[in-house]
Amino acid sequence: MFYPTNSGVKLYVEMADVPPADIEQPLFVRDLCGRTLAVFPSTGAWTLDSLIARLDEPRVSECVSAAGGADAYLGAFWIGGTEV
Repeated sequence: MFYPTNSGVKLYVEMADVPPADIEQPLFVRDLCGRTLAVFPSTGAWTLDSLIARLDEPRVSECVSAAGGADAYLGAFWIGGTEV
């Protein structure tokens, strides 16, 4: 299952599949070459709703649009992207 966001990043993850070591790691939005566009520190364990809320922020949409695409990660764990 995937979950669309306003930024164009589609989350392709079930929270139960995220490794415990990554569930409280920062959310990274990276361009398709791996350069960091945005970082959001966690305030505890991420939920699907909290991830969508961050990826819906206007500044994320602007970064993703300017970069021509992006991927999202919790720590090092890939959770979605624009190319899904």
